[in-house]
Amino acid sequence: MGALVALALTAAALLVGLRLARPGVLPRVHLGDVAVGGLDETRLRATVERLAQRRAAETVSATLADQAATATNAELGYILDVDATVRRALSRGRQSNPLVALADHLRAFAATTVVEPVERVDDAGLEAWAARVAESLVVAPAEGTLVFDGASVERVDPRPGARLRVEPLVAEARSAVLRPGDDVVETASDPVAPATAAADVDAVLAQARQALSAPVRLSRNDGSFQFEPAHIGRVLEVRQEPAEAGDGSGDGAVELRLSVDPRRLAEVIPPA
Repeated sequence: MGALVALALTAAALLVGLRLARPGVLPRVHLGDVAVGGLDETRLRATVERLAQRRAAETVSATLADQAATATNAELGYILDVDATVRRALSRGRQSNPLVALADHLRAFAATTVVEPVERVDDAGLEAWAARVAESLVVAPAEGTLVFDGASVERVDPRPGARLRVEPLVAEARSAVLRPGDDVVETASDPVAPATAAADVDAVLAQARQALSAPVRLSRNDGSFQFEPAHIGRVLEVRQEPAEAGDGSGDGAVELRLSVDPRRLAEVIPPA
């Protein structure tokens, strides 16, 4: 028993002596990636304030295809609590449990102790940003059409677009804000369906191939003009128009129609 009491008294004396010898932050303490060991409270506070400014200015970018939206951590609601962070750094070696406090002091002789800043993210600011980004970063769907090159025609099938999903963006951005340094987040998206379908392209392609299959002679009072397939290809175009009522499509439905461009037609027909 006497040996245990002596050991406890020795440990207590050692702890008191170390605390007196180390009035500021323990040696080898890092606040995140910043070394603060040995700083007194005034210098520690100034260091934490600079860290807060640096972290607030770091950026997070969301991307979709070749588009990007970037905001600073501050704009995303990042807050580093300077007072609480200073207290956390100074608390190492000063815990109420003397054994824990002594262990921190002994560790400081040879090992680095990393203390994380006290930081948080205001969800209201983060969610508002994510909603704005989801509205602005949109890949529009590509509609089906035909491309004419003289007497030849090629189909262009419709392709879906994309729109960012807000909830995954909020979660990824929150994690990025709390990681030191600029960051680019992975974003999930939902497809945006085109208004046209491959079947619509099939229909106008069949019409176009029939129109290009043979010459057409145009007669008028003062003569005639023969439209070769290459001429026909110059004046044809595909238009996207509202679907006719009663075709079973919902509101906003469209269809592809093969049409003649009057301007190009006037360029092809010889003047009277």
